[in-house]
This record gives sequence, structure tokens and C-alpha cells, in this order.
Amino acid sequence: MPTGDRPGSPTRLVLVLLRRRCNVADPPLSGFSHPRYSVVRELGHGALTSTFEALALYSGTRSRRVALKVLGHPEHSRWYSRTCWATAALSHPSIAACLEIADAQGSMFMALEFVPGTSLIEEITRGTKWSDANVVRVVRDVAAALDCAHVQGVIHGYLHPRHILLTADHLPHVIGFAEYPMPPCVPIGNPIHLAPEQLLDDVRLVPQTDVFALTEIAFWMLAGTHPYAGPGLTEQLIAKSTGPRQSLRQLRPDLPATVDEVLRSGMAPKPEDRFPSAGALSESLAAALLPEAPRENGG
Repeated sequence: MPTGDRPGSPTRLVLVLLRRRCNVADPPLSGFSHPRYSVVRELGHGALTSTFEALALYSGTRSRRVALKVLGHPEHSRWYSRTCWATAALSHPSIAACLEIADAQGSMFMALEFVPGTSLIEEITRGTKWSDANVVRVVRDVAAALDCAHVQGVIHGYLHPRHILLTADHLPHVIGFAEYPMPPCVPIGNPIHLAPEQLLDDVRLVPQTDVFALTEIAFWMLAGTHPYAGPGLTEQLIAKSTGPRQSLRQLRPDLPATVDEVLRSGMAPKPEDRFPSAGALSESLAAALLPEAPRENGG
């Protein structure tokens, strides 16, 4: 095998990404209706789904706000069935609950608990300054949600800040479980948010895949920038697969060196070199950021 085509090489990395992005999905749904739901507005859309705020209609005058995530491409129903039923199997305060899985107008949809507020990506984009205590709290709650999913055999696979919804009190609710891997030739969004092992073909996702993503998010919240910021996507992805990243110590010299050590472990290029669980990452980050604070286990 030529050196430039070996697994993990920059050439192979770029070829894999081009192959995965070879087809752009059709435009999202322009509307959706269902007799049990009154659609209020569209909240957003991805390559294959559109999400709507709606009122679930019950007998009498009662109603409940929900988020309807609707598949716009029936040919990918097997993929969407996987993510719907994976979400339905999860029950945790920091996971947006699945209330119903059904079919309408030939499209499968999932009704989710509606989380009023914003998303973490919105907060990051507007430059929200996070206290160390709030970073610890968000990471702790998201880690607990991930560990709950991992016990059930569910790997998130694409933990992006837009998949973390925040209430007015910045309490996180995770969405988007088991959407990765996407169907062949469907855009995967920005691959800079994937773990290094996901940049290769036919990789088996493990809990440490989500640990990497959560560590990136913690870095982003602390530093106000993505750890692999660079001149272009290719350069960022090569850096991610080989290890170099921005130094938190240079961006936040006020933080203890142990914080950077925790993040380095969480973003190790090889899954086996990372923390064994999201909870272990969360505990180590809390101990480094808030060394004087009492631990939940009483330590």
C-alpha cells in the first residue's frame, strides 16, 4: 500500500471525507401535519430530517408542547428507525425524552420532549462566558446522560453543541442519539466534530468516542474556540488525527495546568488512551477546575 493511502494518512482521510460527502440530500420538508399535533413553527433541519415545534392535542382543552422530528426521506427509514428506537430506550433527566414514534404522510416521525431555551452552539456562537462551575455542571450532566446511554448499548456518535439543548438555567438536555453513522453518501455535517477514529471507514463506535466529543465541548466552553481551530478543514482534520491541538494554557493561562492534562487525556487520538467513561472525564475535570469543591461522592 502506498504510504499516502495507509489507514489514518492525510490522503486517505481526505478521500474518505469526500466519499462520505458525495451526495447532497434533497431540501427538507416544507411542512408537516398530523391530526394529533398542531404545528407551530419549524425549528430547524438537517440532511434527512426537519424538526417542528408543535402542540400535542389531547381530549378537551389540554395540550403539550413537543418537538416533532420528521424524516423527509422515506428511503432512509431503516436508519431513522434505529435512532428513534435508541432514543426511546433511554430515560434520564438530561436526555430529551421520546414520547412517541409514528408515521404520517409516508414519513416516520418522533415526538420529543420540548426543551424551552437555547442550544449550546447558540450560546458559544454569541460568546457566552462560562464560569468554571457552570462548565463543570454542564459537563457533569451531559456525562451522566452519555453514561446512561452507554449502559444501554447506545453510542451518541455525533455529540455536537447543537445536540445539547439548554434551559433558561443552563440545564442541558441531550438529543440526536445514534444518528451516526449516516446512510452512505449522506452529508455528515461538519466532520471537525467527529472523533479521530470516525474519520476512517468501518470503525466500531465505543463510549470513548463520545468521551472525545464531550472533552472537545469542555475545551470550547473554557477557551471560547474549538481546540482544532486552523486555516482550513483539511488542516484541522489532520491535526485531529495526529494529536496537535491548541493549548488551553495559552488561551487560558489563569487555569491550572491539570485542566489541560485532563483535556489532553480526553482527546487522546486513540480511544483506549482516553477516560473509560464520560463520568470519569467529568470527575477529573471537576477536580482540576474546582479543587476546593466537595465531590458528590463525599471526597
